[in-house]
Amino acid sequence: MNATDWAILVLRPLLPVLATLMLVPIILWVERRGAGLMQDRPGPNRVGFFGWHAFGLGQPLADALKFFFKEDVTPDHVDAFLYTISPWIVMFSALVGFAVIPYGSSIPIAGRVVPLVGADVPIGALFIFAMAGLSVYGIVLAGWSSNNKYSLMGGLRSAAQVISYELAMTTAGAGVFLASASLRLTRVVAAQQSSILRWNVVPQFFGFIVFTISAFAETNRVPFDLAEPDSVAALFDTAAAIYGGVDASFNVGADMAALMGDSDVVDIELDLWDRVMAVNLRGYVVALKSAIPLMLARGGGAIVNMSSAAAFQGEPTRPAYATAKAGIGALTRHVAARWGKQGIRCNAVAPGFTATQAIRSVPQWPELEAAALKRMRGNRVGDTEDIASLVAFLISLEGEWINGQVINIDGGTVLR
Repeated sequence: MNATDWAILVLRPLLPVLATLMLVPIILWVERRGAGLMQDRPGPNRVGFFGWHAFGLGQPLADALKFFFKEDVTPDHVDAFLYTISPWIVMFSALVGFAVIPYGSSIPIAGRVVPLVGADVPIGALFIFAMAGLSVYGIVLAGWSSNNKYSLMGGLRSAAQVISYELAMTTAGAGVFLASASLRLTRVVAAQQSSILRWNVVPQFFGFIVFTISAFAETNRVPFDLAEPDSVAALFDTAAAIYGGVDASFNVGADMAALMGDSDVVDIELDLWDRVMAVNLRGYVVALKSAIPLMLARGGGAIVNMSSAAAFQGEPTRPAYATAKAGIGALTRHVAARWGKQGIRCNAVAPGFTATQAIRSVPQWPELEAAALKRMRGNRVGDTEDIASLVAFLISLEGEWINGQVINIDGGTVLR
């Protein structure tokens, strides 16, 4: 073998991995822009160059610079070797699978026909699933190396989640390889070439749905990031383990898709009613069940729940949303009455119309602002800084004499 052969041998599996890494900033840019619009974070949509917003294209560069200069902190009590190597195991397992995925047929290079696949192995499908399964070791080692029981419990729980969803992914993928009669991925691709109807997504559509849902769930993406009470408990336990306890909690919940379909009590579907209650009321209960014991262990703490002015004004629509937000007031008073003597303060803020960045960007913004000002006893609409300042005050020691209150912050829209 000469130098050209060696170069081809090395670059065939390496180029797909490098190409994947180059696509990551683009994917993150799309996700950050979408999340920024939904969460009213203008940064990902404004970071640009020399005053030009550039559609937020400066965000991937900012992220890269942040990672380069981010301090690498290793606590004293951890197993330094395992603590350092565990994220590399997860990263390796995620990237190495691309080495066997075909991304083309072949190209001529220096008189040689080079297949556009890193390694055309006969067990390519099994290789991908096996390498993906290695991430479990990295997750468990991360928890084990911390020498902290809460981190270990979180690692074990995450590992169990990965394994459970990988079972569904493997089962869904099995149909593809059975239909192609091969585990070699080049043959799987070739079996779909004659017609669009032979694309595996067509005859095995339900398998595709299962595989996609499992992939989102395994990587803890929304809506699987906080899917159950154990997830919320793990979040609080992790914060307590890292910071030595939980002193404050700000609980916010909203399902905008459900809110748009919240019409009136006669027409609303009961499934939609249950969904609104699950997000806007049950979610708060789940958070409180985790936060209060941790605060009691610290001798007290401050809780602020997000309610809404809709809880106090009669509305012809949104009965589920208004009812859930009113229930948050009762829940807030219950916590203050039950644990106030033990040092726990629990209040709620009830914002009215708030000019978030997302609302300001809609074409109907002038009409919305004018209508909101007519209902208010003030000269401007509220913004997110108004809410943040009130929450910060209620959590701080300056607000320690306030407990069990639902405070409207709506420019005087609701007078009571």
